Amino acid sequence: MSDFKENSKSIKHILKGLLVDFSSSYFFGQLKYFLWLYQNRGKRHNIPKINTQKFAVVYFYQDKFKKSEYKQFKGLLKKQIYSNYDIFVENGNFNEMLDRISQEGYTHICFVEQGDSIANHALSSIVCEVEANPDTDIIYTDEDIRILPRIRYNPYFKPQYAPFLLLSHNYMNALLTLKLDNSILSGLKNIEKLN
Repeated sequence: MSDFKENSKSIKHILKGLLVDFSSSYFFGQLKYFLWLYQNRGKRHNIPKINTQKFAVVYFYQDKFKKSEYKQFKGLLKKQIYSNYDIFVENGNFNEMLDRISQEGYTHICFVEQGDSIANHALSSIVCEVEANPDTDIIYTDEDIRILPRIRYNPYFKPQYAPFLLLSHNYMNALLTLKLDNSILSGLKNIEKLN
């Protein structure tokens, strides 16, 4: 009888180990992410009727401008729930573009790279964050990888703002939003001078 108890204990121990291995595995992480995507698929925000947030969406590309990717991104922007934005393509005249953005009364500037996709509630999520926290100067977003129109994987849920972490790990990419004021604009122009 004691052999049976010993064997059942070791079998339970092995099964628990397998369960722990499975729960921490890449597959299980992806499964949890797919469930999260399913639960949040119809996300909508109640945006105040009177809203003064105006976004300048700056589209960056490296080396070569790809019309097909830009067209795809414009299509995603047209599906945005929040529609008070204009798109700017960074084509080497960054300071001129910044001058135009500052003159036209935009409140925020959003940076996206060629090949990025954004959810149809992305800008409305940013508006809600700005409305809830008007003193927020910078908003960065989580990201994942999309291989087909409806297949997303490898989520990257980013940490809360941590200046020391930024020294070793840049987590402010993808859809990055800055509240526009004179100091931000002059800082952005100085970055261009460094390049």
